[in-house]
Amino acid sequence: MNIVLISRNLDKLNKAAAVIEEDYNVQTSCIAVDFSVGRDTYDLIWSSIKDKEIGVLVNNVGVMYDHPQLFLDVPVDRLWQIVNINVAAATMMTHMILPQMIERGRGAVVVISSGACSQITPQMTVYAGTKSFLDYFARALQYEYKNHGIIIQSLRPFYVNTKMTRYSKTLTSHGFLVPSAEIYAKHAVATLGCSGRTTGYWPHTIQMWISNMIPEWLWMWGATRLNTALRRQALERLGRKDKMKSSDSMNTIADSMKS
Repeated sequence: MNIVLISRNLDKLNKAAAVIEEDYNVQTSCIAVDFSVGRDTYDLIWSSIKDKEIGVLVNNVGVMYDHPQLFLDVPVDRLWQIVNINVAAATMMTHMILPQMIERGRGAVVVISSGACSQITPQMTVYAGTKSFLDYFARALQYEYKNHGIIIQSLRPFYVNTKMTRYSKTLTSHGFLVPSAEIYAKHAVATLGCSGRTTGYWPHTIQMWISNMIPEWLWMWGATRLNTALRRQALERLGRKDKMKSSDSMNTIADSMKS
């Protein structure tokens, strides 16, 4: 299948497109937009794809906290981004593409939710809430259009090693429970058409099964301890970066004094 890539950074899109074209001998198209802007974003996307037959829509755009935080510690701008991007993008992109799929009587819509919404997760409050919306949204759509030949899937992964998790040394170490994006995607794609609601990665399915067995109060206690530890890692990492920047500045000043 030919690929339409949509994201904010055009340079990164073009690099990814070049790799895809070379490796898989397909055509690519890149659309650079900022999903946090609002309605104009979707008008621009539609003008670029309205003549294309879209067979699969993957709603993967999303944003989360810089690291686990208490609600009032999250900057207001980031809260707006989380709501506008996580909720609006999947809703409006699906509304844009679904009519042509129904007309053809075939197609697939994948909505990336999160394992964070499997139970109430403190210190991920708004992020987990938006991911709960996406899971609810996908499941309802699946029922509404089950007789139209459309596959609608809700993916609920736990931690995957991506740019979004680089605040933590623990989460950037490839492992059985924290796969790379490539490994996760390979497993998740294999579930399309087989499961309408899944983690997409069988070790995460075990995690999901365990999490659903845990009483809510115990889950929230454990999630709080985990997220507090992850926040500490993030703050320590930021502290080391600040020290390095300070050291570089001092060296620069010393060098300029010598000269």
